[in-house]
Amino acid sequence: MSETMTAEARVRALIDLTESLNDLVLRENDILSTRRPRDLQSLQAEKARLAGAYASAIRDIARDRASVAGAAGPLIEKLRELTKTFEGCALRQQALLEGATKAGEGLVRAVAEEAGRASHARAPVVLDERA
Repeated sequence: MSETMTAEARVRALIDLTESLNDLVLRENDILSTRRPRDLQSLQAEKARLAGAYASAIRDIARDRASVAGAAGPLIEKLRELTKTFEGCALRQQALLEGATKAGEGLVRAVAEEAGRASHARAPVVLDERA
């Protein structure tokens, strides 16, 4: 964020970034909960852009808290509420991703176990008459 931005403009910009990032995470969560992980790929460039801008804005404010000190109370409260909402969405995404990972690992284990049982139960496959 530029040095000439007012405290209110900085907070509004962070609110806009937080809303955009939250909306994107909600879309991703919908994709994950409906088991369409391939659809996530199309959102990754935008997510990286928003996350980078968000992280940069947070670092700027952390370095200079006075840069937002003059913002009106209702704006700061809105930012706090949006941040809580965003954090909740991020935690939901973490749970969805962990669930998908465990399900995938379980599937791989089940396939490996079945393949192991099948290989012990059958006679060797003869590929030609000379074997």
